[in-house]
Amino acid sequence: MNTNDQPGHELNILVAEKVFGYKVYRGVIGRNTERQDGKLIYLDDYSTTWEGMRLVVEEIERRSFEWAIQGKRATVWNDDEGIDEDVKGESSPHAL
Repeated sequence: MNTNDQPGHELNILVAEKVFGYKVYRGVIGRNTERQDGKLIYLDDYSTTWEGMRLVVEEIERRSFEWAIQGKRATVWNDDEGIDEDVKGESSPHAL
């Protein structure tokens, strides 16, 4: 994921697609996401709110990733998959 993206709607779309596997649609009824079970839901504010960050953290933990956050820097890793990312952003939700 490109960590140079600014917090906001476009980054939220990226998180919905890359982290949660949702398909994001922009249509007449507004900006929605389609969950894998086919149910339409509104896009969460993953990159701008603590509640949105909580959803991302829960998904990371569900996938057995470890994470740590300090200030505006977040680290996510999974020893089994050899993934270790250290990123920073404008805010803690944005970094994660």
